[in-house]
Amino acid sequence: DGRVPPMLLCAEGAHRWAAKQGFALADPQSLITERSKKRHARYMRMAGGDASSQGGAVTSRECDKEAGDGGNGDEDEDGRRLDTVGAVCVDRHGAVCAAVSSGGLALKECGRVGQAAMYGCGCWAEQGAAAAGEDVNDDDAPSIAVSTSGTGEHLISSLMAQRCGAEIRHSACAMDGVRVCMENFLACPRLGHVAQPLGGVLAIGKSGPSVEVSWGHSTPTFLVAYMSETSSKAHVSLSQNQKPGGFTVEGRVVRLRLDK
Repeated sequence: DGRVPPMLLCAEGAHRWAAKQGFALADPQSLITERSKKRHARYMRMAGGDASSQGGAVTSRECDKEAGDGGNGDEDEDGRRLDTVGAVCVDRHGAVCAAVSSGGLALKECGRVGQAAMYGCGCWAEQGAAAAGEDVNDDDAPSIAVSTSGTGEHLISSLMAQRCGAEIRHSACAMDGVRVCMENFLACPRLGHVAQPLGGVLAIGKSGPSVEVSWGHSTPTFLVAYMSETSSKAHVSLSQNQKPGGFTVEGRVVRLRLDK
C-alpha cells in the first residue's frame, strides 16, 4: 500500500498486527501466574503502592534484596532463575547472528519497551566487510555478533550493541573492542546522572578459521557458556567484577571447522 513498514510495534498495535498476520494469540491473563501476582503485590507494597514514588522501575533483584530474598530475582514455577538470555553464534558457512531475550524490570511503566527490542541496543550482527560496503570475502574485516545484558535504559541510552560492534571492527581483536566499548559505556555522557551504569556484552569476532569469544560487564557477575561442534560439552564461566565503578573483560579463541 506504499506505506513505510514499521521497525517496532508494541501494546495494542503489536497485538492487532499479530492477529492480522495469523498468529495464534494467547489470553494475556493466562500468562500471569499466582506466584508472579504475589511478587508484584510485594513490590508495590515496598514502593508504597506507587512505582513512580520510587523513581520508576527497578530490577527484580534489587527488590528481592530489599525483601531479604538474597537477590535471587524472578523465578518460574519450578524455581528456575529468570533473567536476560543472549546468544551469538557462527554457522558452518561462517555467517554470524545474535539474539537476546530480556528479563525485564519490576514495576516498569505500562508500554515500556526494553533494550532487547530496540535496534542497535539489545543485539547486533554484521557479516564481514559487508558492513563497510566492501568485498564480503575480505577476511581483514571480521564478522561480528553482539548480545547485551544489564539495565535496559542504560543500554538504550548508549546504543550498547551497535557501538560494541563498531569498536570490535576497528580493533586488533575482539577483547580490545569490548574493552573500549565498556570504557565508553561507563563514560557515556547520557548516563552522567547514573552512579553506576550496569551493562554487559557477549561478543564474537570471526576472521578466518578462528572466532574470538569475548565478554565484558560492569555488573557484579556475568554468566557465559560457549562451545563449538568439536566440543563434547559447553565451557562455562562465571565472570566476576570486583572493581567498584569499573568493569571486567575476558575472552577465548575457538577454532572453527567451516565448509569451503
